[in-house]
Amino acid sequence: MIAGPRCARREGAVASDGEKPVEAARTSRRMARPHHRAAQLIAGLLASAAPTAAWAQTSDHAPSVIPQSGFFGGVGLGASFVNFGNQSVYNKGLANVYLNGALAATGEADGPPVVSSFPSKTAAIPQVQVGYFHRLPETDWFLGAKLSYNYVGAESSVDNLIIPQYGSSSAPNVTSFTGYSVTNSYKVSLQNQLLMLAFVGRQFGNLMLYGGGGASLSQKHSELDGVVGYATINGHLVDISGAPQTVSNTSWTIGAAATAGMMYFFNPHLFLDVNYIYSNTGSVNTRVQSPFNNPGNGTYATSGTLIGTYTANLSSQMITLSLNWAF
Repeated sequence: MIAGPRCARREGAVASDGEKPVEAARTSRRMARPHHRAAQLIAGLLASAAPTAAWAQTSDHAPSVIPQSGFFGGVGLGASFVNFGNQSVYNKGLANVYLNGALAATGEADGPPVVSSFPSKTAAIPQVQVGYFHRLPETDWFLGAKLSYNYVGAESSVDNLIIPQYGSSSAPNVTSFTGYSVTNSYKVSLQNQLLMLAFVGRQFGNLMLYGGGGASLSQKHSELDGVVGYATINGHLVDISGAPQTVSNTSWTIGAAATAGMMYFFNPHLFLDVNYIYSNTGSVNTRVQSPFNNPGNGTYATSGTLIGTYTANLSSQMITLSLNWAF
């Protein structure tokens, strides 16, 4: 009778001892769950980071629609500011004096060059341009070149230009042969301009900033309008050259140019070009040799040659906006 409860207690103890491994396994699994979840989280983060790292290694450039290379052409409008600066004129007169048809004396007179300051001018300009650009391998940098044509049509002038002259005469009774030449108008203009420019650019998304330089080819026109030579002979002012003369010159000159600008691409073909250009157009020094014949009053007459030089030196600045197509 006594052995029954004891046996029961032993069986209960055995049952309790058998439950310990099961509970321990459950406890171990509960303790492992946080570590397993952390490992899964880390693995997920690494998996998601892998494509990003791969993209960073294979894509060094910001997304852009700018093509790798292309020819382009475009048209636009702009404004030109032309600095005409200082221009110089030198005149010399050679004269023969006739009395009743017979040569009575010869004379000549000249003076130092006269420098005049011309006002600057601003003009609206049309533009046509063509060019090419190419991306340097594995970079955001581009090399390119373009040729642009601009019609400027800016003119500046000074009026009533007086040039003092000092000279001598072969006539024994002439004590002085000084005087001056008068020019009604001295005009200088910049007509057409071609610009041949190389540039270096850098991409920033769909925007390319660039700068460069090259050469300019400029058509300039200069003119002395209404030139008359006078001399003071024994205190009397005498018209030596007679009717007013006009001399002019049109020439093309080579100069240097610098540029800076930006191109914004709407797609791989269409882009907007905003451009600034400075050009020193080169110098022009025109030589004049123009004969004259002044019949005078029939008794007194003169003939001879007006000789001189005049300049057309200027610089220009332009800002243009053009719409272009790359292909």
